[in-house]
Amino acid sequence: MKKQIPLIAVLPFLLAGAALVLAVGAFTTPRQYEQQSLQLLQTAQIIYAADANTTYVAIAADPGTAATAARWQCKKIATSGLATLITWADGNNLFDNVPAAGGIGLPGLSYQ
Repeated sequence: MKKQIPLIAVLPFLLAGAALVLAVGAFTTPRQYEQQSLQLLQTAQIIYAADANTTYVAIAADPGTAATAARWQCKKIATSGLATLITWADGNNLFDNVPAAGGIGLPGLSYQ
């Protein structure tokens, strides 16, 4: 069970510029944030720059996931001038896509 920190206890840290993460109605502790960050860093990622304005990012559900397995979360990042648009494969952020080796399959997915 997550320990919830009351907002009144967090407010001084927010004003001081400390980084806290909002998680399901409660702030996580700095240790929980560190563990979540480490888990993300240990997960396989594919970054495929299609051109100067379009980048695809695929994140594996688990370390060691094959690029041919339907266990990837894929998004497209498109920039135009000062605007950046992020869309998700299949219109959701589920880990159910296949990027293929080196990410060559990323542009072929449907992004919404």
